[in-house]
Amino acid sequence: MAGTLPCRLLLDQGGHSLRGRLLAPDGALLRSEQVGLDPAADPDPAVLASALQELIDALVAEAAADVPIEAALATERASVLAWDAQTRQPLSPLLRWNRHASAWLPGLTADEAGRLRASTGLRLSSHYGAPKLAALYRSRPDLRALAAAGRLRLGPLAGWLVAALTGDDGVDETTAARTLLLDVRRGEWAPSLVTAFGLPRSALPEVRAPGAGFGTLAAGGRRVPLRLLIGDQSAAVHAAGTAVLNLGSGAFLLRPLADFTTAPGLLTTGLGEVDGRRRFALEATVNGAANALDTVAAASGVALGSELLAAALAEREGVPLFLNCEGGLGAPWWRADARSRWLGEAADLPRRLRAVLESLVFLVRVNVEAMVVAAGPIARLCIGGGLSAVAGLAQLLADGLGRTVEIARDPELTLQGLAALTGGPEAAGFDARRPRPDAVLEARFQRWYRAMVEAFGPPESALPDPTS
Repeated sequence: MAGTLPCRLLLDQGGHSLRGRLLAPDGALLRSEQVGLDPAADPDPAVLASALQELIDALVAEAAADVPIEAALATERASVLAWDAQTRQPLSPLLRWNRHASAWLPGLTADEAGRLRASTGLRLSSHYGAPKLAALYRSRPDLRALAAAGRLRLGPLAGWLVAALTGDDGVDETTAARTLLLDVRRGEWAPSLVTAFGLPRSALPEVRAPGAGFGTLAAGGRRVPLRLLIGDQSAAVHAAGTAVLNLGSGAFLLRPLADFTTAPGLLTTGLGEVDGRRRFALEATVNGAANALDTVAAASGVALGSELLAAALAEREGVPLFLNCEGGLGAPWWRADARSRWLGEAADLPRRLRAVLESLVFLVRVNVEAMVVAAGPIARLCIGGGLSAVAGLAQLLADGLGRTVEIARDPELTLQGLAALTGGPEAAGFDARRPRPDAVLEARFQRWYRAMVEAFGPPESALPDPTS
């Protein structure tokens, strides 16, 4: 029907689940679906694509046949793989962001590492895609043969999902940036970095702006254009338009910038184009959030649940300290080899989980302070993500940070960001949590910080000593 506004199919591929919503042209929710994933496992890429296709089919079935549909997809950013450009079949497992064993890092001089940082906004680390792809390519003669034949693709999970679901050969800037191969200010693969990692330029998919279009999905006999492709954390910022803490498997703190800037101990992340101009944010990554809670609960043979987390938040006495290095120690220390440690007497599971939650708050606090030093005061800090729905966690964050935080009424900030980017009338809603004086929590933070510095050295950020 000519002139009819489309329904919007919003899709979020995360480490813990696949989530999707179908919105009516006026923004009303027609259907919401979620498919759980095992965060401890590396999913088969073909199985992941199939599960996403099933989610798409289920959501599209809810739309009236005479109303067009347009889709937007957000994905995790740093996971990569190899696939065949002709058959669109995966040629490797999914190499997740938090797996370091299969990675190759070039020996860069200090000047070369500085140029890499100035070009990519990142630091040389096995968390990102290129080191894993380099190790994979070096170890597989069959991949080198496919590259010579022009059939090899190496790239982010987003590029593979686009190839598998639409047949298109493209990836968006915000996920391409997480490979360590992209000049983020130009939105182009950087030839010097591709060469440094020993990868063939011909094997990389085409880089496009997030809203440039990425082929057409097939769903329920319909053709659904994939209008938008973007990294999940970049999408979340667009839900609030201000500094955002997105709490999922990891915790990601992003603070929008006026211009591209780098700062000690922090990353610089692309947010995509807004009004024809590339936008950026300072980013701090805390690798151990929901996945750290899962690990501690699993070690006790217990499945993590809301009642257990509520019991953990209620604990105040006999709580150990947890030096949280799940998945490696992220910002602003950056110690991929660091391992988590417990300080204090052995405790029951609720108290251990309380310690993990406190460690998350403490790491966020150090990174908020690093951003303030680097770029000035943060006027608003909004929080969302699946973990933010844990009752009481937002208040613990406010108390531990000593500042007001605004918690999203709908924790799915990535999906809300997709809604905002696709031009919907919806506006994300937030409720304030104001800090309460807590001398016990402050004393625990200072003990924790001293222990972190003793174990791992001072953070890279130029921070005032909070224990002085």
